[in-house]
Amino acid sequence: MRFKKPSLTRSLRAGLAAVAALGILTGCETFSFFKSEKESRWVISFHLQAREKDGENLSVTRVRSLDNDESYLIRRLPLSDSRHILIGEPVKKDGKVAAVTFTVDPHQRLKWLAITTEYGGRQVAVCLDGYFRFLWRVPHHFDNETCEITVEGPWDSREAELVCEWAPANYTYWKSSPAFGR
Repeated sequence: MRFKKPSLTRSLRAGLAAVAALGILTGCETFSFFKSEKESRWVISFHLQAREKDGENLSVTRVRSLDNDESYLIRRLPLSDSRHILIGEPVKKDGKVAAVTFTVDPHQRLKWLAITTEYGGRQVAVCLDGYFRFLWRVPHHFDNETCEITVEGPWDSREAELVCEWAPANYTYWKSSPAFGR
């Protein structure tokens, strides 16, 4: 049995396929020309807490806290996140950031009406860039006129400023994404 020597074209194709597969497997981090300069940062998300018995469920995940070495079990899909937040404004009390007031777009306004109706009084996990920050109690009422929701909590002043600073850019980034609104 004789083996054919591979042609240069076939070898070149195989090499390019291997490089492309490596790029896909590594998230294209190796190839800067695949990366977009646009990105989202300081993304806030609100998640229902999950129970330990839900741990085997694919709809839950563990997130780590930046403050300590603890992990928290939350629902994977957020109730809400930065995709629909137009602007944020830190609310100071006694010279410290006590809360952040977010103004949401019309789609999120309707969603927050449903969230406050269904989950008002329940604690949800507030996450920043996928890390647990604190538990926040959902208010029983959403101000439908101003489209604002105020998130009280133990805010680090620098984090609150960065979440507010990045809110318009994140909204623009997600608004231009094909996945926006899903």
